[in-house]
Amino acid sequence: MIVSFRWVSRVPATLTFTVFLNSSKRVAALAMVMGLFLLVYSLGQRALRQSLK
Repeated sequence: MIVSFRWVSRVPATLTFTVFLNSSKRVAALAMVMGLFLLVYSLGQRALRQSLK
């Protein structure tokens, strides 16, 4: 699962997230969006790996 988070450290936009995350609602919304993205990403990886077998 840690491999899925590797892209976050390479994105320069992650540094600007701190400017826009002034309220806890925005932090929660960003966490939800990132969680959903990782879910879709991992499901895509799983489907791809199963199709390659």
